[in-house]
Amino acid sequence: MKTKFNISILVIVALLLSIPISWSAKRTPEKPSAVVTNPATRVPSHVTGVIVSTKNPEVGQRIKVTVTGIPNYGDCLINLSKGDGTTPIYFYGNSKSFPFTASNKNLWPKYDKPGTYTLIIMGNNSSSCKCSGSANVTITVKGVAKDNKGTSSLPKPAPPMLLNLISPMNDAKWALGHEYKIKWASTNLTGKVRLELVRDKGPMLGIIAENLPAHGSYQWTKAGEYIGHTAKQGKYRIRVRSMTEFQCFDEGDPFNLIILIKAIKLVAPPVIDGVVPVPLGALTPGTQLFIKGKNFIHQPIEILMSGNFPDGYNSNYSPISLTKVTLESSTKVNGFVPIFSKKGHLDQTVEIRVKNVKGSLSNPWKVKFVGQKEQKIVLRNDVVVLHCGADGNSNVCNKVVHKDPGLTWTMHSNLISISGYHFNKMGAVGYDKGYDKYKINLKNGWKFKSLQKVKWVKTSGNEKLSGPFPPFPEGESNWTPKFYWEVSPNDRVKYHFKIIAEGPLGTHYK
Repeated sequence: MKTKFNISILVIVALLLSIPISWSAKRTPEKPSAVVTNPATRVPSHVTGVIVSTKNPEVGQRIKVTVTGIPNYGDCLINLSKGDGTTPIYFYGNSKSFPFTASNKNLWPKYDKPGTYTLIIMGNNSSSCKCSGSANVTITVKGVAKDNKGTSSLPKPAPPMLLNLISPMNDAKWALGHEYKIKWASTNLTGKVRLELVRDKGPMLGIIAENLPAHGSYQWTKAGEYIGHTAKQGKYRIRVRSMTEFQCFDEGDPFNLIILIKAIKLVAPPVIDGVVPVPLGALTPGTQLFIKGKNFIHQPIEILMSGNFPDGYNSNYSPISLTKVTLESSTKVNGFVPIFSKKGHLDQTVEIRVKNVKGSLSNPWKVKFVGQKEQKIVLRNDVVVLHCGADGNSNVCNKVVHKDPGLTWTMHSNLISISGYHFNKMGAVGYDKGYDKYKINLKNGWKFKSLQKVKWVKTSGNEKLSGPFPPFPEGESNWTPKFYWEVSPNDRVKYHFKIIAEGPLGTHYK
């Protein structure tokens, strides 16, 4: 009996162990061990998140930071940074388990400025401490701190007034008498400031300038000069001080005033080897001129064009600087011939030179220049009649008239430059003949452009009419043409010519 009872108990226990047990209450999972004693089986920690007790604390208020992650044995750093997290201002570390809560007294530094901060949890991966992953949260600090009881607020402190001298930097070397910029910045400061020159580890020497803005810069045109005096070579500081809040000032880094001795370096003058106008041909207003040569090494660089270019007072100024000058390399430079506001530029040969910042001029290079042009008809009144043949019964050369009594004639338009008319009346004995001669002189750079034959009339096959002699001289300014004629009785000859001249825009050919 005893043996059977014992066997039954064993069977019942075995059955109970094989049946799954259901509980109404949830079981609390076991916490993972924070530290694994066997180094060979340690798992590196991994950050999964960060929680702060408040994202909007006030100045001086402590906050609680909780970091979550996978159980680990290594360090993870807390990095507190201003703004976007790129400039760390505080570190805290040595966490041994997850989750963990950082100590209030160690987490929040004594930092009394409001603003936006980035709290970053990051790995500190080394041979002895391993931590991977990262998490971050943005904290915005308010400017009013609560007291310990949380029942009232502390009064807002007056914002601090600050001055900061930015330039010169530490141990800068400024040459005496040369020009430099002094720069400073301010916070919560109004009114004017002044700049003081102070001997390094010594007394103030004097005032450099005053009544300056609270935030800005000052061009020290002659370094070393202060009101009434000039400093000697040595080590100094510049102090920026408020003129209304005298206790508010900043003494910048020490800097050196030195006597600068520069070695004289001989610089070879520029040399022109060739020029190419674009478009090709003579230079005109607006032409781009490419120059090839050497020693084009100093900026700014000029391209000068020398010639006869009258201004508004009918005087000459020379040279003229080309515009939009571009230094491509030490051997190439280009620029544009300006579009002149004044008119009347003559066709001429000009000289091109390159000038560097040292004032050195290149060799001259001669190029053709053609000014802006316009065209005009040479008027009849501007043509001189040197001879008008009078053998006919009626003879007209422009405004010169020879005729028998009772005969009529018609004056042609002033837009006809040269005209001739000869008539031999009915019943006359023999042929009438002769020649007509004219003179035209163009001035102010005007040239003959074209000759247009308007009329060339012979009333029968017996008349003769020839000319002009010499032929029309296109591109020249002087012409003395002659026309020969012969007329039978009761017949006539007639010729009309229009002359077109071209010259500088805004001028006249007379």
